[in-house]
Amino acid sequence: TLCFRWESQCVSCGEAEGTERIRAALLAFHSHHYKPENMTVTLVGPQSLDELQAWLAPRYGAIPSKPLENPEGDVEKLILEAAKDMPNYVFGGKIPDYTPAFSAELQQHQWPILLTVKPLSSMRKISLNFPLPPVRHLFNCSPTRLLSHLLGHEGPGSSFAILQSAGLLTSLSAGSRISGPDQTLFQIELSLTEEGEKEWKTVVALLLEHCRLIAQETNLQLHWDEMRTLSEIQFNNSSPGQAYGFAPGLASSIVSFGTESSQSAGYLLDKKVPNAQEFASFMKPENCMVERCSNEAWEEMEAMTQFAEGFGKKSEQWYDIEYYVAPIEEYTSWVSMTPTTLLDPSKLSLPKENRFIPRTLELVDELPAEAKQGPHIEKPIDPPNLVVSNAVGRLWHRLDDRYALPKSSLNFFIRNAAVEHSLQDGEWQYDPSASIHSTMLTSVFTQALAQETYDADLAGLHWSLSSSTTGTRIVCSGYSDRLGDLAIKLLRDFLDG
Repeated sequence: TLCFRWESQCVSCGEAEGTERIRAALLAFHSHHYKPENMTVTLVGPQSLDELQAWLAPRYGAIPSKPLENPEGDVEKLILEAAKDMPNYVFGGKIPDYTPAFSAELQQHQWPILLTVKPLSSMRKISLNFPLPPVRHLFNCSPTRLLSHLLGHEGPGSSFAILQSAGLLTSLSAGSRISGPDQTLFQIELSLTEEGEKEWKTVVALLLEHCRLIAQETNLQLHWDEMRTLSEIQFNNSSPGQAYGFAPGLASSIVSFGTESSQSAGYLLDKKVPNAQEFASFMKPENCMVERCSNEAWEEMEAMTQFAEGFGKKSEQWYDIEYYVAPIEEYTSWVSMTPTTLLDPSKLSLPKENRFIPRTLELVDELPAEAKQGPHIEKPIDPPNLVVSNAVGRLWHRLDDRYALPKSSLNFFIRNAAVEHSLQDGEWQYDPSASIHSTMLTSVFTQALAQETYDADLAGLHWSLSSSTTGTRIVCSGYSDRLGDLAIKLLRDFLDG
């Protein structure tokens, strides 16, 4: 895999000279950036390091460098000038100055700003975007990563839980939309229900209240320690991936994090907790751009007749996409939210201790000593053994002796012809109504347990519920130590209705 460092720059041109100027710009761009000193090469294979190097060195070591040192035309000069403005993002280089993603001058210094876009398909989305300082150099101690965990949490007391219980949203995510060498754009994105679309200002108020809660918290060490533990477990217990996908990711990682940290960056986190409170203090109405994307939002903007200077309907220059930009003048409720009939901000809380984090990662004693030494993917898969067979059901078990990981998989199949059939004249016949009801049950049960099982998902335990023509299937997989706790809870909740 080859990885080159470069930056983009607009080249304006008229119709007559357009083709030649674009060609000249591409050639100048290629000559200046696609050169050996900008190249990172990764080669992944089962051969020894000496053999891999012997393949590479003669081929890539002979590539000559042809820098664009003496530009002749204005296009070449433009390419060289653009390269000077490029913020450094190569590992070990100088950390560039903070350049916010939004320029306040473009909006007459009026914040917060509302950006409205018309969707091409039916959707109701809203996102809060906050310009923050860069964190690329803090890859093992990132404040935005901790913020993403706290704001994107879906357990009890979270923004997601409160809004979902009120019937206002269907999904929520939080994280860096842009993570550049000189800036970060942090985004909280939600998919709203029809009622949530009507109450979008109240939804935004709750999210901003959540940000204030984090900014005022004095100790986030417990939450960071849990993240660090789970990240390290994932790093040490991941199955090997395909070389074809591993090579390009490694090349990019070397450029950003250096060779020593290229594989562990973002996994083996620092013990010291990052200052997420300071970053959360920047997440306020005066530093926020709200983006709405729904037909209802677009119709609201279309109905407005007057806009302040610099605002109103605009068109994106590359693809002619129309959008509205407007100031949000009435946002006093966002500064300090008071309880409403729908939402009570006092119910917000930081995540509780995750009880699904594995206590031990030891392999089972029944596993042969040879199998504990490492993966043996080439070994044939042994068939499972029938452990129990009676009137209640059958229990099968197979010991995994191929991957040497402290993980298990539990598969429960409940035979029930009524899932997609009904009894007609003494015979089971396919019933569309029964099939639809089963599908609805699956969806409702999954959503109902989303909050309670979110911690399990964070801890590497995953589950699914599905139905087929012969019955219902519950599958649980993940780290063995706590997997039984999750499986028992799911079975009890499902069978209790």
